[in-house]
Amino acid sequence: MVTLDLFDPAFRQDPYPVYARLREHDPIHRTDAGAWVVSRYAESSFVLTDPRFSTHAPEGRDGDLPAEHPLVRLAQAMLFRDPPDHTRLRALVSKAFTRKAVESLVPRIEELTRELTDEIAEQSEVDIVQAIAYPLPIAVICELLAIPVEDREQFHEWSRQLSGVVDLVADEKIIARGAQAAAFFLGYFDELVPRRWNEPGDDLVSALVSAEDEDGRLSHDELLSTCVQLVFGGHETTQNLISNGMFALLRTPSQLAALREDPSLIRGAIEEILRFDGPAQIAARWARADVEVGDQLVAEGELVLCLVGSANRDPAAFPAPDTFDIARSDIRHLTFGAGIHFCLGAPLARLEARIVIDHLVRRFPGMMLKTDTPEYRPILALRGLAELPVRVSLLNRPSA
Repeated sequence: MVTLDLFDPAFRQDPYPVYARLREHDPIHRTDAGAWVVSRYAESSFVLTDPRFSTHAPEGRDGDLPAEHPLVRLAQAMLFRDPPDHTRLRALVSKAFTRKAVESLVPRIEELTRELTDEIAEQSEVDIVQAIAYPLPIAVICELLAIPVEDREQFHEWSRQLSGVVDLVADEKIIARGAQAAAFFLGYFDELVPRRWNEPGDDLVSALVSAEDEDGRLSHDELLSTCVQLVFGGHETTQNLISNGMFALLRTPSQLAALREDPSLIRGAIEEILRFDGPAQIAARWARADVEVGDQLVAEGELVLCLVGSANRDPAAFPAPDTFDIARSDIRHLTFGAGIHFCLGAPLARLEARIVIDHLVRRFPGMMLKTDTPEYRPILALRGLAELPVRVSLLNRPSA
């Protein structure tokens, strides 16, 4: 049996060697806490797509929290619902994330990117996370929801506190902070919704408010929790995708040079970043019935943790999986999930990362890492850098 020490700083910094040992020696095992851990691609894909698994915890497995608890109220979002409720909620929200709707955002994302990189160009050293990976996606999602600029930093802080709740080793203090952040989020949107009802605008909250009153399709708590999910998911994942991607490129000069020489590789580069060091590492599912997963029987009510970061490095699914190769073909990674819970915001995250990374690569050919070992945020499920310090060469800076 392979020892999986979730508290080991080395594992948090680089989990991939442990993932490799798990895949080889203990690919489907049960932890001391009773959860199943799945580390290979085939079994992870099966769990994520089979309707006998749910994102919603069975009765009594949520700590017996009262219905009015902020975290229970957040569970009204579609991420934690099964059909038919999930189908209804997703249909309402998906209208904002159609290909046409997402592509219409290109000019504004490009404008924001130019503004942020203009600021980078004035400095010799910057932190990519703080300079662009964080401010770009939070600006985009807040503009979609018509959230005032002055509230964005507060949203980011609440999201940071809430992200700790999804960690596998969250303690009582972290959960309490996450619950408080959830309460703040819910309170904010509880005040905003009546204003958008009385004065609707051309924004996503207004669209959801109008849908709330049509045939009872969207309850008030469903509306509030959906807004919180959009804010949280709309920038956390993209921030990590951009920073992880720039790190992977900067520490692999051959791939950086290939992308700079052939910008058409950018779409494939984003998919390879998502596979190689994706922002989502773990997906949790609950068995709704007894299900065989590989050679193990998962009983009804048991929790399965799919290590999607490990599945994306499975040699059975990807040749030379530990090699970062932006020209890799047929990259069917699981970073955005699979099945009915495939990430609705994936097209927007891909678009933002594509525009930002392409812009940085072309505008700053002299950019280089200040350290080969930047620190990752201490959250296992959401993998992203705490900072990415780089030197921005004062020489050879072509205009964007």
